[in-house]
Amino acid sequence: MQDLIYKYLNKTISPAESEQLRNWIELQEENRATFNKLAAFYKNDESKLPVMKEMVWAEISQRFGEDPTSRYTRPAWNWEMMFKVAAVLLIISAIVFRAYQISIEDNDQQLSVVNTITKEAPLGARITTKLPGGSMVTLNSGSKISFPAEFRGNTREVILSGEAYFEVEHDPGKPFLVKMKGDVVRVLGTSFNIRSYPADSAVYVSVASGKVSYSIPSGDEVILEPGRMATYTPGKGSLETGEVNSLQAFGWKDKILYFNNLAFDKISVELERWYGVELSYDEDITFDGTYTEQFHNATLREVLHSLSFVYRFEFEIQGEKIIITKKQLKM
Repeated sequence: MQDLIYKYLNKTISPAESEQLRNWIELQEENRATFNKLAAFYKNDESKLPVMKEMVWAEISQRFGEDPTSRYTRPAWNWEMMFKVAAVLLIISAIVFRAYQISIEDNDQQLSVVNTITKEAPLGARITTKLPGGSMVTLNSGSKISFPAEFRGNTREVILSGEAYFEVEHDPGKPFLVKMKGDVVRVLGTSFNIRSYPADSAVYVSVASGKVSYSIPSGDEVILEPGRMATYTPGKGSLETGEVNSLQAFGWKDKILYFNNLAFDKISVELERWYGVELSYDEDITFDGTYTEQFHNATLREVLHSLSFVYRFEFEIQGEKIIITKKQLKM
């Protein structure tokens, strides 16, 4: 927790870490008191308190003729001197206490905007949401995005799991960052698509307009312009660039389900995610070959009907469960 507090004080904390810190602070009053004290000492001990300490000694020396270099020489005290010293210390203590109060108030104000918002598109659905500052994001089925209630500091940072299409408002002074499992996409103002499902073997970043910087954990980075895409395969550590297939990268947000030379196991994953269903099939069915097709706003039954001709199977829709069986030859 000490690391999170340090990151918070140095304004390097992420939205997810901010949420973790807030939960710890709100867990019990002692945690909040600890946080406020650490924050106050961080702000005051390193800058204000040493100065105040010197003010105390200077004031005492001036009033009683004490040499600041001989602070430990005991003066001839009397009641008047003691009252004067007490008055000086009381004033300085009040200044320090007020600085501590201001620090706590500042921290409370900052914590009030640390709230992290999470939006999630359930399986079989797609949602569009507006981010702080006016940027828009459309989440594909089974995707999730987290972002602060208000972008503070010098960046606009969000965390993505799944697939999303971004339309980012231009702001040269505050770059927009999308983080996914250690990868970072950095933009100023543009429209682009990121596909980074946990179950996928690769991450895909495709640019529709503007310019995007994409960096991976190894430190490798590519700059993508409109019509270009990057593919990162964590298992191989490879980062490759190429031309964007518009249907494959952007078609989903226009309700186009596109299969590009896919084997059936990949097709089944897409169907489950797209329609929010579960597919099961007999072990003796073989799905040879790959499949390429596009469906615009098609029903699940229409898609399965087309696939059944290619892979020669029969299917039955039972609510959210799809039963696929081997096609029986007619005698």
